[in-house]
Amino acid sequence: MTPDSNTFFISIKGFGWRRSWLFALPFALVLYLLWPLYYVVILLVVAFVACMGIWVLFVVVLGTVTVHSGGIVLYGANRLAWTNIVAVDRRLVFGMPYLQVTRVKGFGKWWLPLYLQNEAGFYASIITHAPNGNALRNYAESVQHGRLG
Repeated sequence: MTPDSNTFFISIKGFGWRRSWLFALPFALVLYLLWPLYYVVILLVVAFVACMGIWVLFVVVLGTVTVHSGGIVLYGANRLAWTNIVAVDRRLVFGMPYLQVTRVKGFGKWWLPLYLQNEAGFYASIITHAPNGNALRNYAESVQHGRLG
């Protein structure tokens, strides 16, 4: 982006693999119930593997969070200005940590992934770039001081 920006890559290691049974168990049950129609089962497995491959490719290629003086850019496309942030709340989605960002403008909430390769550097970059009193900066400072996270 700019010389004063920091880019952080999403870490595949950070995905909640230990909770992946939440996906696998219902999928296995559907496959078991559909086994008499084995061609449907094979089609579902192929579709599932293809979707997972596309998802991993998307995360590896486009999975970035960039922090700069104007705000945050997610996946190289979604931009969020510091002045647009009202509140943040840490959430787990299928075992993966996110920050749910409430915005002044825009549709819905913004989901910021926290499973980054350099999470400590991410928080330090937010503290460096975000203005005082910003909800995201307050959260990052709390994590750095060991009160959250």
